Amino acid sequence: MIFFFSNAIFDAPCTAFLSCLFASIVLATCRAFTPKILYKNAFLIIWNALFLSFFTLPVQAQFSLPSQPNSIPARIDSLTKTAETLRTRQPNKAREIAQTALQEAEQAEYSVGQIQALTVLGYVEWVQGLNEQSLTTTLRAVRLNQEQSHTTPDDSARRRQYCVLLRQIGNVYASERNFAKADEYYRQGYALANQIQDIEHIVMFLNNIGAIFYYTNSLDSAHSYYQRALMLCSTVEQSSVEQSSVEQSERFALTLLNLGQVSERLANYEEALYYCVRSLAISQRIGEKRYAGWSLLTIASVHRKQKRFIDAENALQTALYLADSLGSKELRRDVYEAESFLAEDTRQFDKALRFQRLFKEMNDSMFTEQGAVRMAALAAAHKDAEQRQEIELLHQTAQNQTFLRNTLLGGVLMLGVVCAVVWNRYRLKRASEEALQEKNREILHQQEHLQQQAEEISRFNQEITQFNMEISQRNELLQAANREKTELMGIVAHDLKNPLAAIQGMAAVLTIEQSWNTYSDQAARQIVSTSQRMFELIEQLLNVNALESGKVLLQPQALDAVSIVGAVVEQLRASAEKKSITLHLKTSRDAVLVQADRNALVQIAENLISNAIKYSPHGKNVVVGVLESDATNGVDTLLRIEVKDEGPGISDKDKKKLFGKFVRLSAQPTGGEHSTGLGLSIVKKLVEAMQGRVWCESAQGEGATFVVELPQV
Repeated sequence: MIFFFSNAIFDAPCTAFLSCLFASIVLATCRAFTPKILYKNAFLIIWNALFLSFFTLPVQAQFSLPSQPNSIPARIDSLTKTAETLRTRQPNKAREIAQTALQEAEQAEYSVGQIQALTVLGYVEWVQGLNEQSLTTTLRAVRLNQEQSHTTPDDSARRRQYCVLLRQIGNVYASERNFAKADEYYRQGYALANQIQDIEHIVMFLNNIGAIFYYTNSLDSAHSYYQRALMLCSTVEQSSVEQSSVEQSERFALTLLNLGQVSERLANYEEALYYCVRSLAISQRIGEKRYAGWSLLTIASVHRKQKRFIDAENALQTALYLADSLGSKELRRDVYEAESFLAEDTRQFDKALRFQRLFKEMNDSMFTEQGAVRMAALAAAHKDAEQRQEIELLHQTAQNQTFLRNTLLGGVLMLGVVCAVVWNRYRLKRASEEALQEKNREILHQQEHLQQQAEEISRFNQEITQFNMEISQRNELLQAANREKTELMGIVAHDLKNPLAAIQGMAAVLTIEQSWNTYSDQAARQIVSTSQRMFELIEQLLNVNALESGKVLLQPQALDAVSIVGAVVEQLRASAEKKSITLHLKTSRDAVLVQADRNALVQIAENLISNAIKYSPHGKNVVVGVLESDATNGVDTLLRIEVKDEGPGISDKDKKKLFGKFVRLSAQPTGGEHSTGLGLSIVKKLVEAMQGRVWCESAQGEGATFVVELPQV
């Protein structure tokens, strides 16, 4: 699974600073320098929803760029705002616009625009799973934000932007499963949001901290934080007049989604559905694909646990579509895992194995030891750069103070000036040495902290290795179960085939004897009929087993489909006449060549025509057609075999399971015939093995038409 976080608010006023050299010296000696706070990672994306019409909005028309901006900063702000709006609908387009805004802001030396563009760019990179790039981009924005703090330390817009950056760093750490570091940044941002009394950011950090509890299995604590966020959402809606309704809806949808997830984990399924359906409806209305995708994933989990497997599969298919449209690796990975669990619950072990492999491949591509080491090295480099900058600022402060004191003492007696300068230099030297020693102690402490992080990374890698071993063991168990099923079917069918053939032969001999009475003759014929039915069932079981195990090797060649199908029609004509059914053969030409295996083509025709006879009432017609039809590519032609009966037809419900194994339909044979439920399954496998397709066209009470298309020579 994954976390759900809200969009950041990137509005920040443009600021400028101009001063002369003397004013800079006075400011450098008089103001206090606040140490920079260290950050690390950026922010996850997931959205899309249930129906395509909600998400394919005409974004370009709604968010077109101004053709003639009033100024360069105004154009940069407009570009950044457009990229921020597009990031939830067109991430690639948003990234392109944000890069353009960043380039123009750097050329114009517009620091506020650079911070906003870097924030959007880092968010989009995080949405696309580029965590390392996102961290690098966000840390650049942090450094620029900290440089602004020296000129405008109490600017509320800068501190709100700082909250956004803290949350993005925490989100990247959360995506890397480093929950301890993510929690550290979330709580730091939560404290700052409370300090500036920003309710919108308080709501988001409550959701973030609740997510940490959720993924560390502290579900009651997570539920408590989400409830607090939900109560504050109504306060924001009532008091934040300047906030757009879309941003309010996004926060509300996120909070509902988080409550739905934790309710599902607590087995409160009705409550989970209530919250997730509300979140999904809001996400559809505002075009928020990420929250819609995770809502669908949670809904699918609830349906699966309630044994509503079809509903669960539908929700998962829509969630997978949203993951692909977003390019979200994390959502796609969790959909694969959910599909594996669903297939296992429905005993579709081959499908479960396939999705488990996809989940493992996606998970391995997202979490690697090299990636974790690079993230740690990048964070360490950022901390080291901040420390060096602080040391340089400290040296600059000392130099400025020395210059000012020497200048003031220059107006007094020379002897006093010299003594004061010597004493002052000595004192400053001692203070600088003590400050440097303190910084060295801090560096040592940071090194110890980095060592602890390295140990945590090592433990995390061990957990990944153990997890991979468990997945491999599960895959082996699934493969073994599938092999045992195939072998058992083959053994049972093969061991029964020969005895039944002997029984059938002896019963046939008995029917020839003239000395038997009528009862004995009927009994012998019943034995022949029953053994024949069992023999057909075993024969079809062996065919299915051979097809599924890959033991059937088809030999496609150029064949005359008209002659082969015509021979099958003549072979089955006697069976049809017993029920007064007339067989008609309709062809477009005397000979039509098809690329197919002879035995497979005969078996396909026998199954379809015998089914038509079996389910047709007495005195009806069965029409068999061998025709040509144009292929969809407009170049090749296809052979089209049609078998049309005048039976009861096939309902929509039966159509869904028509080509499955051992299927029992609502329609029944009209002459007391026996049906194994395997014939159409064998037809479908043989047709697809010869690069063709088969389907049924029918309406209840109007008969059925089975159509097979195969490539012609």
